[in-house]
Amino acid sequence: YMSVLRLALATRRPQRVEPLRPWPEVGFLDLEEGTAFADWASFRAAYVVRDPARATRPWVGIFVNRTSGTSGQTAAMRAVARALQRRGLNVATAFG
Repeated sequence: YMSVLRLALATRRPQRVEPLRPWPEVGFLDLEEGTAFADWASFRAAYVVRDPARATRPWVGIFVNRTSGTSGQTAAMRAVARALQRRGLNVATAFG
């Protein structure tokens, strides 16, 4: 948020900023999109729609701290998820 504020102050022009979306206290994090979901059905639907072959693959879960997702510090999680996906697994990243 600070970088957006600095940009707005530096350019002195109004900046278009996406409205903040509240994060659920517990839920699932789509590491590819950076989106949080409050329920399994919504997460699964969004995850599978990008690659229909995922519908038949087995799932593995990763539990992370909610703060990791809200802060954007997801590089390590994304690396683990990609490694698991290369092995033919779907990755459900849950937080709470």
